[in-house]
Amino acid sequence: DKTPYELFERQAREWTEASQKEILYHVLLLLAIFEPACPLELSLVQGFLLHTQFHLTQSEIRYLLHPVAHQVEGLDEGQIKLAFKAFAEHIRNAYLSPKDTRNFLGRITVWLKEEEDLDAKTTGLFLSYWADATQVKDQRIQAIIENFNEHVRASKDANFVYIVFKHVISELDKNKKMLSYMEKLLLTAAEKGEVKAMLEYSSRLKQGLKLEKNAEKGNYWLRNAAEEKSPHAMFILGNLLLEGEEIEKNQEEGEKWLYQAAEMGDQDAIGILSIRLLEGLNIKQNTQEGEEWLRRLVDIDNLQAMRILGNRLLDGDNLKQNLEEGEKWLRKSAEQGDLQAVFSLGIRLLDGDNLQQDEIEGKEWLFKAAKTDNPSIMRMLGLRLLNGENITQDVKEGEMWLRKAAKADDVASIVMLGNRLLDGRNLEQDRTEGENWLRKAVAADDEQAMRILGNRLLDGDNLEQDTEEGEKWLYKAAETGEQYAMRVLGNRLLDGDNLGQDISDGEKWLRKAADTE
Repeated sequence: DKTPYELFERQAREWTEASQKEILYHVLLLLAIFEPACPLELSLVQGFLLHTQFHLTQSEIRYLLHPVAHQVEGLDEGQIKLAFKAFAEHIRNAYLSPKDTRNFLGRITVWLKEEEDLDAKTTGLFLSYWADATQVKDQRIQAIIENFNEHVRASKDANFVYIVFKHVISELDKNKKMLSYMEKLLLTAAEKGEVKAMLEYSSRLKQGLKLEKNAEKGNYWLRNAAEEKSPHAMFILGNLLLEGEEIEKNQEEGEKWLYQAAEMGDQDAIGILSIRLLEGLNIKQNTQEGEEWLRRLVDIDNLQAMRILGNRLLDGDNLKQNLEEGEKWLRKSAEQGDLQAVFSLGIRLLDGDNLQQDEIEGKEWLFKAAKTDNPSIMRMLGLRLLNGENITQDVKEGEMWLRKAAKADDVASIVMLGNRLLDGRNLEQDRTEGENWLRKAVAADDEQAMRILGNRLLDGDNLEQDTEEGEKWLYKAAETGEQYAMRVLGNRLLDGDNLGQDISDGEKWLRKAADTE
């Protein structure tokens, strides 16, 4: 049996001992360098060979590669890479010393700077590997790649730089912070006037998404995008100004930007403007104008708008009640696949809520919504079936839907399932499993679960009594600001109910609870 080294060397000899071995050797090294990053268009391989003084047509390159075609992927499609990652790594390690690697990467970046056919995707994927200091430790290689990165930022247009950034960031581990060269790409695209880059940079800064959070700087770029006539930026800026979220509240300016975005056809802006006018939310209430904006969206078949209009007409919610038209729009939205409309129609039919009660049809719509695997809808269906709430009771199927929602990590479902198992409420009692589910919700930092677990442990309510641990969880729930937990804790302290009596502390928690009302 041959060792991996011997096998790789046999493969390498097919390149280095061929009739055109000098050309093939250059192609092999090129593909080995690009293998961890991306495949190469045949036109780029041709460009590299031309830069290296080998003048070949693409047909000639295909013919040249024919003897090693079994080692290359994508030759027929014209986008090639070495077929085996381990072989590419062997070539980089056995055929290129650190100095050779630096020299060869230097030649590649010089070629890439001059290559007219270089696309943003290839550039981004190349940088995503070779500019990542967590993978490439050689500081001199990092300097070569940074020089190329600076060239891209300086010489390419805004859209090219932004696309490079998008491909680089897509390769970043979701748990890692954005590396400095990535931020430079995004900033350069924004500074060159790419509105999408301005919006993305703003959003990442405001959320602290892979960048250090900086709301002020984020608002600066958001305003720049709005001033560049981006309707979506106008919409976001208008809303923030109206609400005063991480920016000084300015109703007049916020209204101006929101109206501009709506007038330019931004559907999100039209939808929010209509709701604000109907409800009088930081804008002077004008139900007639709000309805007009909402109907504009309905006229262009916006399913969400159909659903909202339908529900408001059915309920007479700041619109004149019209049951017939309301049902028409709600059904049309549901029939065209709006999930919330499907759910809403099902619930209304089951409950007879401004629609003729119809358990059979209501159940069909509710099941259709649940089959999309939406956890909250699965939970709602499960509870209705368990309780027989305006639907024929089916405990077995109800448990199935509630468990499915819990297994999808829906915390509310986890808490409900845990409680029902502990109490044996419409489910066969299983205290061990019930406690496990409840503790899973606690581990997810759910304050309601902390409060419930704390109370159960304090009282020995279907759990073995443990006042010390129960006190810990009840305090922790109260400290998160959960109003009911603060109230329960306050009352227990005042009464000395399975806690040491403390009038002063109990009063403090009750006052805190009152302040949150």
